[in-house]
Amino acid sequence: MNNESTDKLAIDTNQNIPRVLVQGSKTLTTNDIALGLGFTSASSISLDELRIDANAEYDFYIKPPGESKLYKLPVTRLQTANGTIDFSAKCWLSVFPGAFTVLGFDVFQSSTSGSLTNQFTFYYTIYTTKITDKATL
Repeated sequence: MNNESTDKLAIDTNQNIPRVLVQGSKTLTTNDIALGLGFTSASSISLDELRIDANAEYDFYIKPPGESKLYKLPVTRLQTANGTIDFSAKCWLSVFPGAFTVLGFDVFQSSTSGSLTNQFTFYYTIYTTKITDKATL
């Protein structure tokens, strides 16, 4: 019988279990008026330490103001009871191979249901099904 080792291998033996590379949250406050139609906000986070490859997966969620419910992104059209668009949001991952990774956020809320100072919180988790030395610096 072989003794168990405490050596950390670069490649995980169970490739079916996703491993979290980075997770966090970003709060955006609507601060711009979009042609009188509504209120917008956009931002981004630089994730220079990540090297994303084909094994990368991610989950993006948003929590609108005044609600405790999370919505999985992208929310492309969420309507109020009277049929007006309440808000739409998206989150995206831009990968520049061998250079850097940027995580972008964007939200729009209609003028009939929003205000200039509403806060939307984005939650993100980026994980991989394959841990290698190239996944992180």
